[in-house]
Amino acid sequence: MVSLQIDEGHFCGGSIISHWWILTAAHCIPDIPVKKLQVLVGHTELEYWNDLANVKKIIIHPRYSKTSGNNDIALLLLSLSLHFDKKTVPICLPPRTIYQPEDWKTCYVTGWGTTTSAGRRYFPTVLKKVKILLYSIRQCLDWMWSLTQNMLCAGISEGGKDACQGDSGGPLVCRSFTSKTWYQIGVVSWGRGCGEPRKPGIYVVVSNYIQWIHNVTSTQGRPLEVISPAIGPHAMHYTTNDSYDFGNITSSTNQRQNILSFTLSFCLVLLLC
Repeated sequence: MVSLQIDEGHFCGGSIISHWWILTAAHCIPDIPVKKLQVLVGHTELEYWNDLANVKKIIIHPRYSKTSGNNDIALLLLSLSLHFDKKTVPICLPPRTIYQPEDWKTCYVTGWGTTTSAGRRYFPTVLKKVKILLYSIRQCLDWMWSLTQNMLCAGISEGGKDACQGDSGGPLVCRSFTSKTWYQIGVVSWGRGCGEPRKPGIYVVVSNYIQWIHNVTSTQGRPLEVISPAIGPHAMHYTTNDSYDFGNITSSTNQRQNILSFTLSFCLVLLLC
């Protein structure tokens, strides 16, 4: 988990996928000059400005639309390679397949976003996490209407647990039933309110963009290797190059916990991916 910052101020999240690359949401950075964008890595608190990494290049999905939110995904090429340690490690990306909610056992969304959608908003200085549930596309369509195959929704049906403003671009991570490895299956994209009943957060389906990620990183001379074993009994191979549409509004979170111990524990497991 990383913090995207301008002038030492947090505004969005992201995730480390290699020594050189950060994965985030396109709507976080469409008009930001690359010289102003920095990334805080290796910390669960925001007040470590000496450890900000500079960004060399911003690559937004070529089919991203500001008006529709289509293809809300982007990559950041860092100026210098990251040094990995217990707090700075890459998240594993899932194989390029179609998944069902039953393929994943435990899921968390993390971020420094606001913890309420009402009243005055502020970003906490300590990284937060919340455990949420994945819902089937059929259930999501009943609640959110205009979803596509590029989207997944996650939250709690009664509300109170979600991502929120400032969490955009951050990771939705899940552990599979077949291993203890954590995978980033989603990127915080949009939602209607924060933690409201029957209005789960909407996330970019990362597995739909694995080929695009490989193509971009290879073209830029910093190719990404993804070691991605089979996940679960319900996963199906996804072989089409099509990208599907999804929405564009920033998402949300209420009841969340301090993430320090969680970060250390799953980062150690991630070294195995």
